[in-house]
Amino acid sequence: HHSQRISFGVSTQLMPLMKITNMQAFRARILYENGLQSIEDIVKSSLERLVLALSTYKKFQRDNDIHKKLVFQTAQGIKYEANAIHARQQTLLEQQEYDDDSDSD
Repeated sequence: HHSQRISFGVSTQLMPLMKITNMQAFRARILYENGLQSIEDIVKSSLERLVLALSTYKKFQRDNDIHKKLVFQTAQGIKYEANAIHARQQTLLEQQEYDDDSDSD
């Protein structure tokens, strides 16, 4: 974990979120502070909640369509990546369970 933390330059609490492709530390911090603290939290949350969380960042608070679209696209990308990571984790868990069951035969 220590080497990952150094390469990302973030606190340990943000590490789970930094697994998301193209996640930046400031976005991870915003999500974390808004209660989205893990991949699973993001998977369970609505896209609207992600947009609202990201909108709390002052640079995203401009009230024009371009910025709203950018925030929405960012939220979509984060949600998509979180779902992909979660699906891979589930597949690995199922494979481990299958392997464990096969070993006991």
